[in-house]
Amino acid sequence: MKKTLPFTLPLEINDSPLSFNSKKVVSFSPKKYAKIVYYKSEDDFAINLSFKDEENEMILVKTKLNEEKSLKDYLPNVEEYKLCSLYPDDILEIPEIEFDLESKFPTLKDTKIQQQNDGREALIKEISQRTSFVLDHKGASRESETIMIGQSWNCMFPEKKVMKFDKPFAVYLKKKKNIEPYFATLFSTAEFFKPSSK
Repeated sequence: MKKTLPFTLPLEINDSPLSFNSKKVVSFSPKKYAKIVYYKSEDDFAINLSFKDEENEMILVKTKLNEEKSLKDYLPNVEEYKLCSLYPDDILEIPEIEFDLESKFPTLKDTKIQQQNDGREALIKEISQRTSFVLDHKGASRESETIMIGQSWNCMFPEKKVMKFDKPFAVYLKKKKNIEPYFATLFSTAEFFKPSSK
């Protein structure tokens, strides 16, 4: 399943690279498409990104991460906050992200499954999942597919805010009308960011 969410107009890439965990990466500043969900400090804030498609939104959260919490625990309920616009001198920098990952699940081989609609049973011979995600100056896109090969077994803010996603942060994509996101991921390294040549 593929979902593409372009900004109304593409943005410019920032002239200076963003330093993420001491690695230089390409970044962009979508200030005109961003609202502040909350801002406590440079290391604890959340923003909401809007796209040409008005049904979907993205929330990016930079905060101190606790290994005992799940990714879902960091997602703020946007309805509880008054979204605020950025001021002209506010700084917002987001790294360009791109990844395409495929996972295989050998432990599920030879697992019996049952179809809910007709009760037929099958044996899983191979199962894999592919997920890709892009967030750049043009917008965002996400694609995922699961392939299963089976065998029938039986039939209020400071004056100037600095918001640089230069440390681990979480990204969520969700329908505005839903509380639960349909995509969530955590970026703790620059592995999936576009490296800067500057």
